[in-house]
Amino acid sequence: MAVNQGVLLFVEGETEVVFYELLIEELKRRSIVRKIKSPFILKNLKGIGGFKRVALNFFEKEVKSQYINTEFCVGLAYDTDVFEYDRQPALNWDEIDFYFKRNGVSKVVHIKQKYMIEDVFLEDYQGVLEFLKLPKHSNVPKGNGYEKLQLLFNRANKIYYKGYLSRRFIKKLDLHRIYQRRKKVFEPLVNILNDK
Repeated sequence: MAVNQGVLLFVEGETEVVFYELLIEELKRRSIVRKIKSPFILKNLKGIGGFKRVALNFFEKEVKSQYINTEFCVGLAYDTDVFEYDRQPALNWDEIDFYFKRNGVSKVVHIKQKYMIEDVFLEDYQGVLEFLKLPKHSNVPKGNGYEKLQLLFNRANKIYYKGYLSRRFIKKLDLHRIYQRRKKVFEPLVNILNDK
Protein backbone atom coordinates (compact mmCIF):
# COMPACT_ATOMS: atom_id res chain seq x y z
CA MET A 1 0.00 0.00 0.00
CA ALA A 2 1.32 3.42 -1.00
CA VAL A 3 2.22 5.73 1.86
CA ASN A 4 3.50 8.74 -0.10
CA GLN A 5 2.02 10.68 -2.98
CA GLY A 6 4.13 12.11 -5.76
CA VAL A 7 3.69 14.06 -8.97
CA LEU A 8 5.20 13.12 -12.31
CA LEU A 9 4.95 15.85 -14.93
CA PHE A 10 5.80 15.01 -18.54
CA VAL A 11 6.56 17.85 -20.98
CA GLU A 12 7.47 18.00 -24.68
CA GLY A 13 10.88 19.67 -24.58
CA GLU A 14 13.61 21.57 -22.75
CA THR A 15 11.87 24.95 -23.17
CA GLU A 16 8.83 23.51 -21.38
CA VAL A 17 11.06 22.11 -18.61
CA VAL A 18 12.43 25.61 -17.98
CA PHE A 19 8.96 27.18 -18.14
CA TYR A 20 7.27 24.71 -15.78
CA GLU A 21 10.15 24.83 -13.27
CA LEU A 22 9.89 28.62 -13.12
CA LEU A 23 6.09 28.64 -13.16
CA ILE A 24 5.83 26.17 -10.26
CA GLU A 25 8.45 28.18 -8.34
CA GLU A 26 6.29 31.31 -8.85
CA LEU A 27 3.09 29.49 -7.83
CA LYS A 28 4.78 28.26 -4.65
CA ARG A 29 6.08 31.78 -3.93
CA ARG A 30 2.53 33.11 -4.17
CA SER A 31 1.11 30.20 -2.11
CA ILE A 32 -1.08 29.06 -5.01
CA VAL A 33 0.78 25.77 -4.70
CA ARG A 34 1.79 24.49 -1.28
CA LYS A 35 5.37 23.42 -0.62
CA ILE A 36 5.94 20.13 -2.41
CA LYS A 37 7.21 17.60 0.13
CA SER A 38 6.77 14.35 -1.73
CA PRO A 39 8.59 13.34 -4.96
CA PHE A 40 8.09 15.73 -7.86
CA ILE A 41 9.58 14.59 -11.15
CA LEU A 42 9.65 16.75 -14.27
CA LYS A 43 10.53 14.68 -17.35
CA ASN A 44 11.43 15.99 -20.81
CA LEU A 45 10.06 13.65 -23.50
CA LYS A 46 11.91 15.39 -26.36
CA GLY A 47 8.87 15.67 -28.61
CA ILE A 48 5.19 14.87 -28.70
CA GLY A 49 5.85 11.26 -29.76
CA GLY A 50 7.49 10.59 -26.40
CA PHE A 51 4.13 10.64 -24.61
CA LYS A 52 3.37 7.18 -25.94
CA ARG A 53 6.45 5.04 -25.44
CA VAL A 54 9.02 7.11 -23.54
CA ALA A 55 6.62 8.32 -20.82
CA LEU A 56 5.12 4.90 -20.21
CA ASN A 57 8.52 3.14 -20.15
CA PHE A 58 10.02 5.80 -17.87
CA PHE A 59 7.18 5.39 -15.39
CA GLU A 60 7.24 1.59 -15.55
CA LYS A 61 11.01 1.02 -15.42
CA GLU A 62 12.41 3.97 -13.49
CA VAL A 63 9.75 5.63 -11.34
CA LYS A 64 7.82 2.60 -10.04
CA SER A 65 11.00 0.72 -9.13
CA GLN A 66 12.60 3.68 -7.36
CA TYR A 67 9.50 4.88 -5.47
CA ILE A 68 7.98 1.60 -4.30
CA ASN A 69 5.74 3.09 -1.58
CA THR A 70 4.61 6.11 -3.58
CA GLU A 71 1.39 6.61 -5.47
CA PHE A 72 1.76 9.05 -8.37
CA CYS A 73 -0.45 11.57 -10.08
CA VAL A 74 0.66 12.13 -13.67
CA GLY A 75 0.45 15.41 -15.59
CA LEU A 76 0.77 15.39 -19.38
CA ALA A 77 1.68 18.90 -20.59
CA TYR A 78 1.62 19.41 -24.33
CA ASP A 79 0.89 21.89 -27.08
CA THR A 80 -2.20 21.40 -29.24
CA ASP A 81 -0.71 22.82 -32.47
CA VAL A 82 0.31 19.37 -33.77
CA PHE A 83 -3.24 18.03 -33.39
CA GLU A 84 -5.11 21.00 -34.81
CA TYR A 85 -5.67 19.72 -38.36
CA ASP A 86 -5.03 16.02 -37.83
CA ARG A 87 -8.04 13.79 -38.52
CA GLN A 88 -6.31 10.76 -37.03
CA PRO A 89 -4.07 11.97 -34.20
CA ALA A 90 -0.86 9.99 -33.71
CA LEU A 91 -1.62 9.67 -30.00
CA ASN A 92 -4.64 8.11 -28.38
CA TRP A 93 -4.81 9.95 -25.05
CA ASP A 94 -7.46 7.58 -23.66
CA GLU A 95 -5.10 4.62 -24.20
CA ILE A 96 -2.22 6.49 -22.54
CA ASP A 97 -4.42 7.41 -19.55
CA PHE A 98 -5.63 3.79 -19.31
CA TYR A 99 -2.08 2.42 -19.29
CA PHE A 100 -0.98 4.73 -16.49
CA LYS A 101 -4.04 3.94 -14.37
CA ARG A 102 -3.66 0.22 -15.01
CA ASN A 103 -0.11 0.50 -13.68
CA GLY A 104 -1.02 2.18 -10.40
CA VAL A 105 -1.26 5.90 -11.20
CA SER A 106 -4.02 7.43 -9.09
CA LYS A 107 -4.84 10.31 -11.44
CA VAL A 108 -3.87 11.50 -14.94
CA VAL A 109 -4.44 15.11 -15.98
CA HIS A 110 -3.81 16.96 -19.21
CA ILE A 111 -2.30 20.45 -19.36
CA LYS A 112 -3.11 21.44 -22.94
CA GLN A 113 -1.54 24.65 -24.17
CA LYS A 114 -3.40 26.08 -27.12
CA TYR A 115 -0.97 26.12 -30.02
CA MET A 116 2.63 26.23 -28.72
CA ILE A 117 4.65 27.28 -25.67
CA GLU A 118 5.71 30.53 -27.37
CA ASP A 119 2.03 31.57 -27.48
CA VAL A 120 2.05 31.16 -23.69
CA PHE A 121 5.03 33.51 -23.38
CA LEU A 122 3.23 36.12 -25.48
CA GLU A 123 0.51 36.34 -22.80
CA ASP A 124 2.99 38.76 -21.19
CA TYR A 125 3.62 40.74 -24.37
CA GLN A 126 4.78 43.81 -22.44
CA GLY A 127 7.29 41.65 -20.58
CA VAL A 128 8.63 40.35 -23.90
CA LEU A 129 9.02 43.91 -25.19
CA GLU A 130 10.66 45.01 -21.95
CA PHE A 131 13.13 42.10 -22.06
CA LEU A 132 14.02 43.00 -25.66
CA LYS A 133 14.12 46.74 -24.89
CA LEU A 134 11.61 47.38 -27.69
CA PRO A 135 9.10 50.28 -27.60
CA LYS A 136 6.02 49.62 -25.43
CA HIS A 137 3.65 50.13 -28.35
CA SER A 138 5.38 47.72 -30.75
CA ASN A 139 2.93 45.88 -32.98
CA VAL A 140 2.44 42.15 -32.56
CA PRO A 141 4.01 40.45 -35.60
CA LYS A 142 2.05 37.96 -37.71
CA GLY A 143 2.51 34.22 -37.54
CA ASN A 144 2.41 31.55 -34.89
CA GLY A 145 3.89 32.13 -31.45
CA TYR A 146 7.34 30.87 -32.41
CA GLU A 147 7.44 33.06 -35.54
CA LYS A 148 6.25 36.09 -33.57
CA LEU A 149 8.99 35.67 -30.98
CA GLN A 150 11.63 35.16 -33.66
CA LEU A 151 10.55 38.38 -35.40
CA LEU A 152 10.51 40.34 -32.14
CA PHE A 153 13.97 39.06 -31.18
CA ASN A 154 15.21 39.96 -34.69
CA ARG A 155 13.91 43.52 -34.24
CA ALA A 156 16.06 43.72 -31.12
CA ASN A 157 19.07 42.22 -32.94
CA LYS A 158 18.86 39.09 -30.81
CA ILE A 159 18.18 35.43 -31.49
CA TYR A 160 15.35 33.52 -29.84
CA TYR A 161 16.70 30.23 -28.51
CA LYS A 162 14.58 27.31 -27.44
CA GLY A 163 15.65 24.99 -24.65
CA TYR A 164 17.77 25.80 -21.62
CA LEU A 165 19.08 28.98 -23.26
CA SER A 166 15.55 30.43 -22.99
CA ARG A 167 15.81 30.46 -19.17
CA ARG A 168 17.04 34.06 -18.86
CA PHE A 169 14.22 35.26 -21.11
CA ILE A 170 11.45 33.22 -19.40
CA LYS A 171 12.69 34.33 -15.96
CA LYS A 172 12.02 37.97 -16.94
CA LEU A 173 8.39 37.29 -17.87
CA ASP A 174 5.54 37.94 -15.45
CA LEU A 175 4.69 34.29 -14.80
CA HIS A 176 1.86 35.21 -12.47
CA ARG A 177 0.22 37.23 -15.25
CA ILE A 178 0.65 34.29 -17.64
CA TYR A 179 -0.85 31.97 -15.01
CA GLN A 180 -3.82 34.30 -14.48
CA ARG A 181 -4.47 34.58 -18.22
CA ARG A 182 -4.32 30.79 -18.68
CA LYS A 183 -5.60 29.76 -15.27
CA LYS A 184 -8.06 27.22 -16.65
CA VAL A 185 -5.26 25.46 -18.56
CA PHE A 186 -3.01 25.28 -15.48
CA GLU A 187 -5.81 24.30 -13.07
CA PRO A 188 -5.27 20.51 -13.46
CA LEU A 189 -1.56 20.95 -12.66
CA VAL A 190 -2.27 23.11 -9.59
CA ASN A 191 -4.82 20.52 -8.42
CA ILE A 192 -2.42 17.57 -8.57
CA LEU A 193 0.36 19.59 -6.93
CA ASN A 194 -1.97 20.55 -4.06
CA ASP A 195 -3.86 17.25 -3.93
CA LYS A 196 -1.70 15.60 -1.28
